[in-house]
Amino acid sequence: MTLRSSLEELEAKDVVVDFTHLKEFRDSAVAVLTRPLAERKVQVRGLAGHHERMFRYFGLSTGTIASPRAYYTPEEVLA
Repeated sequence: MTLRSSLEELEAKDVVVDFTHLKEFRDSAVAVLTRPLAERKVQVRGLAGHHERMFRYFGLSTGTIASPRAYYTPEEVLA
């Protein structure tokens, strides 16, 4: 809850949250963090694609461009 408290106290509108060195990130944390981040321009770094998608499901843009599709052909992966 420390990150959530810090975000709520922060007055800045532009926020960068870096999860690069995070060892574990539970899905439930997305719901907890979405509210304090919702009113800000947010750039998120170091999250796995799954967690970036979860933030988007909660209506929060993470500042990264989503892949136009959720799958790739074997030829594209091996190219």
